[in-house]
Amino acid sequence: MATPSKLRQCPECGSDNVKYLEKEDKLYCNDCGEIFAALTPKKEKKFEKVSRS
Repeated sequence: MATPSKLRQCPECGSDNVKYLEKEDKLYCNDCGEIFAALTPKKEKKFEKVSRS
């Protein structure tokens, strides 16, 4: 799974204002409010590919 420090942008809105909610083990975007779990290896690979384009 992706570690919070590796996540640079929100997969929903693209913002770089992403925080890790340690108590809930989830990631939170301070801009759009999206809450999401850490990425699985397959989703992480897809996310990295999309974020580079």
